[in-house]
Amino acid sequence: LKQLSDIASREPQIAYSAYVYGLSKRWNYVCRTTPGVADRLTPLEQVTRDEFIPAIINRLFSCTDKLRNITALPPKYGGLGIPVMMDMADREYKFSCKATKHLKEAILKQVDNYTEDWKHSKEVKTEITMERNLFYQQKQAEIRQELESTPLAKLMLQLAAEKGEVLG
Repeated sequence: LKQLSDIASREPQIAYSAYVYGLSKRWNYVCRTTPGVADRLTPLEQVTRDEFIPAIINRLFSCTDKLRNITALPPKYGGLGIPVMMDMADREYKFSCKATKHLKEAILKQVDNYTEDWKHSKEVKTEITMERNLFYQQKQAEIRQELESTPLAKLMLQLAAEKGEVLG
């Protein structure tokens, strides 16, 4: 991430794409498969907050809590899709366990002829997606509430969410 931050100072869009479509997926995998990993992700968040985000938005200072909360939102909610891995780790692990519960049970029971129940799998996936969307909707509402005293920033967040564009 530090190397990506160096690249971001020269090529912010390339670095952002590399993070969103590559590096963040690896960290998300770690979160989904490793219980209790949240505390170990603190150094990653420090580099994200102090180096990466300032580099991609061309700032010379570390980002504020408000800015970090906005950047953590997915683009469809007006953010940059750069999650706070520490905050999402336990939730994503729980979602992963929920999605693979039936597989785990089949393995533990040593089922010879396992058949996937696609209808149930789709229902679980939909439930997880709805839960995740609700979480981000609540986060967006909290951020909008925080931005009440800054009408321009609130409007920018609203417009970014409507267009699906990133803030910059």
